[in-house]
Amino acid sequence: MSTDLTASGSSPSKLTAADAEAILNYDRLPDGVFVARAVVERVFGISTATVSRWVASGKIPPPQKFGRDNRWLVGRLRRAQASVEPAA
Repeated sequence: MSTDLTASGSSPSKLTAADAEAILNYDRLPDGVFVARAVVERVFGISTATVSRWVASGKIPPPQKFGRDNRWLVGRLRRAQASVEPAA
């Protein structure tokens, strides 16, 4: 099974090796793990700008700051996914 690591929209955030690993193993990550914006973009299939808009509108939780970096808790993102994604 192949996983597309590209984000929709233009100018996706730079993807590091750790981000790529987090995306590929997202379903197995513990809820207490923090992930970068690039992971959020690809998990939700949204652009960098849409991440900011969704945080402002409350669709996804705000990130936590670690120095200059913003990180999201996987558990909070999963809860947001359940409310954003339509039921199958």
